[in-house]
Amino acid sequence: DQVIMVGAMPYQGPYSLTMTSRLVPTQSIVKPPKFWQHLYLMGMATWLKLGDADAEDTKAQANNEQVNVSLVAALFLTVTSSYLISVDEFDWDFALAKWGSASTFIWHETLMALALITSILHVLSTLVSVVILMINGELGSEAEAAQFQKMMGLRQSLGYQFLMVGVSLTGLMFSIHVAVFSYAGFWSLIASMVVFAVATAISLLYTLL
Repeated sequence: DQVIMVGAMPYQGPYSLTMTSRLVPTQSIVKPPKFWQHLYLMGMATWLKLGDADAEDTKAQANNEQVNVSLVAALFLTVTSSYLISVDEFDWDFALAKWGSASTFIWHETLMALALITSILHVLSTLVSVVILMINGELGSEAEAAQFQKMMGLRQSLGYQFLMVGVSLTGLMFSIHVAVFSYAGFWSLIASMVVFAVATAISLLYTLL
């Protein structure tokens, strides 16, 4: 068995040698991407680079990407910062009666920490995108813009990756909130936390790569 590349996807399997000395796999080489591969490509933001080589206005395309990221991050920031300010005003008497004093303290601190972390991530996402927009504004020609994008690489998508982690943690925060301040059972809380913890771990992996 040999490993050959078909586009961006590796193919490992039996092959045969044709009359023209070409390797031809004896099995079908069309393999649909797996779910985790879709998640990886989405999180790494490689799709933001599609068409850059053929773009007529690289600078405008990059600006549109950063504007969209900064706007979404700013919208989430308004939600998470408002939540952070209002944490102490929630119905903690209900939570105390449902969970007890020790668990209620843990939930309070957890929600406070998540609100703070998500707010910071959304601030970083907004700042990174705005700084890149400012740099693009100083670039005089299309050649300079193309060179800057080539130099930055996927680091130009750092604002998007901050946003993705922040959105995952925001979802985790609200899932805990619903479980703490509603009549939802313990296992519904565990299921929600597992789902959003996995999403957060994947997003963190994308950011650290």
